[in-house]
Amino acid sequence: MVDDARVSAVALHSAKIRLWLVSGAGLGLLILAGTTGCTASSAPTAASGSSPAGASAVSGPVGPATAVPTATPSPSASAGPGGVQNLVASNSVQTQLINVFAAYKQIPMSEMTGIQQGTLYYAYDPSTSTYWAMAYFNVSANAPQAVQVDLQDGGNMGMFKMTSGGGWQMELGAVPPVCAYGTYFPAGVLAAWALPAQVAGIPC
Repeated sequence: MVDDARVSAVALHSAKIRLWLVSGAGLGLLILAGTTGCTASSAPTAASGSSPAGASAVSGPVGPATAVPTATPSPSASAGPGGVQNLVASNSVQTQLINVFAAYKQIPMSEMTGIQQGTLYYAYDPSTSTYWAMAYFNVSANAPQAVQVDLQDGGNMGMFKMTSGGGWQMELGAVPPVCAYGTYFPAGVLAAWALPAQVAGIPC
């Protein structure tokens, strides 16, 4: 059963796709992503405990993260095709992602405000012992203009993977988003998140 948080995540992705089509391609046609996904769980879900995926996110400056996620599904985890587990990201996992993103973009932690509400997805694929995550990140309104400009056009979207026992590896997103996550994440992970690998009418 798709919850309100997942519906809001899909709406957010659809809005980004519509914006790209209107401003980038000059088309009046609005193409919706036609699938329902979870927030932070269409890629990892945000929050801990019983909160729905993507329902919450860490905000404010965050220090170094040392905790390593475990492969044990949370109470709200659900298994998708191929056994991929759609997980709820704990605050510790969110903190790790924020730190990795800030380091990748060379943004001071004092300028980071956290993960954009409703955009965090998190999953675990037991067949490859790999964690997967995706999220959009925010910086302070007082951050230098150069930093804010650098986060445009997919620059605030991070895609992550981590093999058990290793560290997070990250790649930047793109516009339209589906052209980035549709090729970065395995089909089983996208299916667990209810995200499309491609959208009709959007060439990648």
